[in-house]
Amino acid sequence: MKTKIVVVLAFLIGGVAYGQHEIKIEFKQREDAKITLPKKIKRGDFYKVRVCDINLNRYSVQIKNEDSIISKSLELPTFEDFSLDGLTALTNNFLINSFLPVTEFDSLTSIESVDPKKLDDLKELIESAVTIAQAKTKEQTFGLTILKTTWDDLKFQIYKRRLNLLKEIPDNSDGYNFETALEAVEVLRSSSDSLKKSTSEQQKKYSGIVVSKKAKDFLEKPANKDLKEKVAASTKAFSTLTTKIDELKALITADNVEKLLKSILFLSDKTEYVSLPIQFKGELEELSISFVPKDSTSGLQTETLAPLIFPLENTWYWSVATSFYYSNLCNDRFSSLTSSDSDGNSTYTITTLESTSREAGISTTLRVGRKFRPNGLVGAHFNFGPGISIEKNIRPRLLFGGGISIGRKHNLTIDYGGILGYVDRLSDAIPKTGSGEVPDPLNTEIMIGNYFSLGYMFKI
Repeated sequence: MKTKIVVVLAFLIGGVAYGQHEIKIEFKQREDAKITLPKKIKRGDFYKVRVCDINLNRYSVQIKNEDSIISKSLELPTFEDFSLDGLTALTNNFLINSFLPVTEFDSLTSIESVDPKKLDDLKELIESAVTIAQAKTKEQTFGLTILKTTWDDLKFQIYKRRLNLLKEIPDNSDGYNFETALEAVEVLRSSSDSLKKSTSEQQKKYSGIVVSKKAKDFLEKPANKDLKEKVAASTKAFSTLTTKIDELKALITADNVEKLLKSILFLSDKTEYVSLPIQFKGELEELSISFVPKDSTSGLQTETLAPLIFPLENTWYWSVATSFYYSNLCNDRFSSLTSSDSDGNSTYTITTLESTSREAGISTTLRVGRKFRPNGLVGAHFNFGPGISIEKNIRPRLLFGGGISIGRKHNLTIDYGGILGYVDRLSDAIPKTGSGEVPDPLNTEIMIGNYFSLGYMFKI
């Protein structure tokens, strides 16, 4: 029990502390808005952003806290339509007496039982099958037209709700909601499945008659050319009808229905945005708030507030950064020439070469300095740290000095100062000429020089 009380008290205390830190923006009066920033906030405290009088169906509020995006825009899906022009043009050519009842394929005599020598009976059977096929495809085309109208109406209602909720003041008076749309989709999917099943059954029965060998042989006779064309037209009508039903079913798949219904599920008539708690993790917070239109074709412009910086920035900084330096430390250079006489005695000559007088290298130094003004671009600092030369024999270096930084978080640094390190010098104690092997004429000495460097620093 004591543990529960402690947890509740901690939550309440945390909630009070959290509520004290808030950034509030009146979106409709954003041009003249007074933005209140937290005056006192400690590292680890939480704050929130509240935007009032904003249609969240129009705008996505994006908050960037340093490099963290709190919210992202939502894309609303659209779906292609499907046309019945080819199918209706085909079935409209069928001359059906609408006042006569439609006979079923099952009422016809089996073609297997028809004597192929009785041509009149065979012709009558095929003509009856064509008549039934024409009536069935026309009937099912009408059913498909109703389903297409239902689909168009469903999309219209959903798009209408979107538009109503995308007004500057969201309108929720149409009463259309997610549950209503879901019921309509369920009926549409069930009806399309039934239509597909019925069409497949009728097509199978029709094909069982006209695709048989007896029918084919009969239709190949020149005298039956007109009947053959009617059979082909009915066959094409069944095939086209099946294709169009499949196109409709492809539009109302589970994935597409989810996208369509989800687009209104998350639309609301709320006019206030409150961010999730954002933790203050450093000494200075730079907050960018953008209002991005969710519909790129709406003509609305992205609006971005100037960066909000709080509390007042500490102008001091320190960082460990890398630079490329150029210094006047250099090594003496020499060349040697050895020769031998006829007795095998060798002599050498050491010649001093011109020194390069310059050296390049890489340094990693600690920089401590201060910007000239809060959130300023330019600052000055001292630096101290190790480096290495870039040459055949790599040598360690110690650099110290000062410089300037240009930037806010990411900075270009320019430094100048002293550099300490080992260099090679020709020894005066070694003779320039002599006999025997060539001695090493170099001495290693520690020297101090000057350097200039360019580098990168991330301001902490």
